[in-house]
Amino acid sequence: MSDIFGTPRPRQPQPAPGRRQRVLVPTLITLAVLLFLGSIFTSVWTDRLWFQSVGYGDVFRSVLVSRLALFVIMGLIFGLFVLGNLYLAYRTRPDTVPLRRDDPAYRYRLALTPILRPIAIGLFVVLTAFSGSVGASHWDTYKMWRHGSSFGVKDAQFGKDVGFYVFDYPWWRFLTSFSFAMIVVTVVAVLFVNYVYGGIRIVGRGPKLTRAAQVHLSVLVGVAVLTRAVSYYLDRFGLAVGSSKLFDGPGYTDVNARIPSKNILIGVAIVCAILFFTAIFVRSWVLPGIGLGLLALTSILIGAIWPAVMQGFQVKPSEPDKEGPYIARNIEATRQAYDVADTEVQSYSAKTALTPSALASSAESRVSTRLLDPTLISDAFEQLQQVRGYYTVPTTLDVDRYKIGNDTQPQDTIVAARELNLSGLQDSQRNWANDHTVYTHGYGIIAAAGNERGPNGEPVFTAKDIPPVGEIKTTTPPRIYFGEKSPSYSIVGRPKGSPSIEVDTPRGGSSTSDDGKANATQNTYDGKGGVPIGGMFNKVLYAFKFAEPNIVLSSRVNSESKILYDREPRDRVKKVAPWLTVDGDSYPAVVNGRVVWIVDGYTTSNSYPYSEHRSLREATADTLTDGNSQVALPTDQVNYMRNSVKAVVDAYDGTVKLYQWDTKDPVLKTWMKVFPGVVESKTKISQGLLEHLRYPVDLFKVQRDVLQRYHVTDAQTFYEDGERWKVPQDPTAPSNSNALQPPYYLSTARPGDDIPKFSVTSVYLPNSRENLAAFVSVNSEATDTENYGKMQILQLPSETQISGPSQIANDFQTDKGVSQALLQYQQSKTATILYGNLLTLPVGDGLLYVQPVYIQRSAIEGSYPVLQFVIASFGKDVGYGQTLDEALRVALGLEEPTNPDDASPSTPTDGSTSSADKTASDLLDDAQKLFDDAQKALKDGDLATYQRKINQAGDAINNAKKAVDAANAKAEAAKK
Repeated sequence: MSDIFGTPRPRQPQPAPGRRQRVLVPTLITLAVLLFLGSIFTSVWTDRLWFQSVGYGDVFRSVLVSRLALFVIMGLIFGLFVLGNLYLAYRTRPDTVPLRRDDPAYRYRLALTPILRPIAIGLFVVLTAFSGSVGASHWDTYKMWRHGSSFGVKDAQFGKDVGFYVFDYPWWRFLTSFSFAMIVVTVVAVLFVNYVYGGIRIVGRGPKLTRAAQVHLSVLVGVAVLTRAVSYYLDRFGLAVGSSKLFDGPGYTDVNARIPSKNILIGVAIVCAILFFTAIFVRSWVLPGIGLGLLALTSILIGAIWPAVMQGFQVKPSEPDKEGPYIARNIEATRQAYDVADTEVQSYSAKTALTPSALASSAESRVSTRLLDPTLISDAFEQLQQVRGYYTVPTTLDVDRYKIGNDTQPQDTIVAARELNLSGLQDSQRNWANDHTVYTHGYGIIAAAGNERGPNGEPVFTAKDIPPVGEIKTTTPPRIYFGEKSPSYSIVGRPKGSPSIEVDTPRGGSSTSDDGKANATQNTYDGKGGVPIGGMFNKVLYAFKFAEPNIVLSSRVNSESKILYDREPRDRVKKVAPWLTVDGDSYPAVVNGRVVWIVDGYTTSNSYPYSEHRSLREATADTLTDGNSQVALPTDQVNYMRNSVKAVVDAYDGTVKLYQWDTKDPVLKTWMKVFPGVVESKTKISQGLLEHLRYPVDLFKVQRDVLQRYHVTDAQTFYEDGERWKVPQDPTAPSNSNALQPPYYLSTARPGDDIPKFSVTSVYLPNSRENLAAFVSVNSEATDTENYGKMQILQLPSETQISGPSQIANDFQTDKGVSQALLQYQQSKTATILYGNLLTLPVGDGLLYVQPVYIQRSAIEGSYPVLQFVIASFGKDVGYGQTLDEALRVALGLEEPTNPDDASPSTPTDGSTSSADKTASDLLDDAQKLFDDAQKALKDGDLATYQRKINQAGDAINNAKKAVDAANAKAEAAKK
């Protein structure tokens, strides 16, 4: 610019970049790198400390060494191969290259030449890191290949042991894909270097290559084609584990066209590679071009068109006959892979009439089935046994069995752990010290008899209160430091002689101080679990891990402190056994006087030849997983599954024990070779633990899903697909939900059995109808070693029309007697009717449906559902009552329903004269007598009579009150 006289102004010199600016960027980069490396170190080192604390340090070391070794080896192979070929291409560049400023290669050359070394180093680091990460992620595939076992079963097509497909094939397939990707990246990079430095020039009609570039690229492409030949060889076996629309595994076209075409393509690929290698001696692209064209043409004609023609013109017109033998292979392999090959299918007439004598001889008349619904009584457990607001139970409880009192047979029991719930604390109590050093654990087990109800419909507890009382005994204080709802971390431990600070057992009254200790005893954790953090180094590590400076600054973290984290039982099992798929439903149990969590672990594979693939997430989805009451399994596709491991996590010290359960599973045997000593022998399982092991629900769901179609064993019937079943939708789910009915744990007697066995059960419907097709159950009593895990299907005749769950649920809700009994609750604005799980039971050569009905007073704070009625249906007859026995007798017309809530004043309640003819004094005398009778029945253990007498006594008192009111009204009227 210039001034008003046109004299140019002198330009102000720009200041040179200051020292601070030159230092700032490298400093920021260095800090970012250090933070990144620090986070990796923190993660690895704290994992090491955690694994040591649970006694599984060998697992950590083995996995870490395997991952590091694969990272280094695979990364260096990839990076050095690419960089070596780039160096070779650069060294063999032409000495002179025409300089043309309009040539893009010239501009690239000017830009890259001065910084070739940094670019090479950076490229090597990126390629090594990326490929090394890919290799490290396949550590489990490598381990399975390295230690693979034999299945002792050969596939029907190639005669190879199934172990080849499960253990060897995945690793060879990975190596082939890795090698091919490495060569492709190298070819692209070499092409670029040759283009920039003159090895390839775009002139005239096409590119011109120097002799060195031609030889180099020919060798690389030849090696790539050879790799493709290996891939064609593996593709043959890939057909055995592949999927198709009709069934999984090779079919007629695969065997007679695709496998032969792969064999031909292997030969063509080898010839093509040789022709590329001839370019080393012949300065021409003719032979390599012919080879590449031949490979492409063969791939199209033989690899694609030939199988398509065979499928369309040979197979489709006669598909049932052509595919029949291969469908039979698929059926056999699928049933074997999912362990349903030995399923017993029994024709079941499902009678719709039951005589009194048959009822009396039925096992169900002697042992009532489980009535309490684990999905509905959580509120009752919490309201009646919560003790303090900072305790909680899950929304869906668990079903186990315990010997109660003098009973020799275990009884179905609903159980829950009373766990810590920090959100239940008052706002004034929420701070770091309270959350992580004071409120550290839950306390005790809550349990209720599964087939009993209290006088008012509440659960009959067999383990309750703090300190614990009841029939289920614990020999050690049942503190729950490790559970499904434990805090993310707690810091525990105090120096000797220091006062305890952890809230333990509440005293009477409510909390009077912010730390909650005024009305509670204190405890100091002394378990062996937890990571010591008394030293400054570990304090800093965990402060960084949890982003919490108080771990370093607080005096509550002392020389004896330990930090407890990763406390969810499923997470602990998955961490110490990363090769297991863990069941979504872990459950608490009292074993040998200690509270433990039992977790089922599965070994799976997606490479079992001919077996049908299933998505774990889809196969196990139902109302419980949809409502987050049960953890959903991952979306993995599998075609082999075994419940190979039973895991136990101690609720107090977090100790994890893994026990071998399936002693024949080759996958488990392989992992036991990989991690020797990690899984203990099945013989180490104690009798106390064995009594609480059960058949895992997620395995049953997957098998139930498979058997929808694979209960059919005839290939022709399977192809016609007219016998497909389906799992019913849950009739208790919201109307807008399509969620499936979950399986149910309950004790039931199979046809021919005298004693009910603890089982997991479900039902099937025909694919296009809503009536019942079959009842399926699995013996879930681990102590019954001979019959445990045996699956039985009671298949109904196709001409029999037995209502399915949705139809039965509709019958229950529209039944005149049931509707009349529930009318007062339906009309009430303060009561909600909740229908419990709809159970199906084989009884008296028929099928019995049972459903509990709960009433919840919605307008009352702290209300919970109470078991009001039991509805039962046998055939077309519906009955209801206070007990299952009463409901069943009403359904069969053997007695009239007892409905105290709806009894009118004129209805006799004691079998004598009408209450309308009695005075208030007479009615009160009746009530006293009924109360005495109820107490006598309670002492005799007759809970049904006790309940009935209590209800009748309440009626008598109500009628007395009405009589007094009527007399008063009559007196008032006389005065007027």
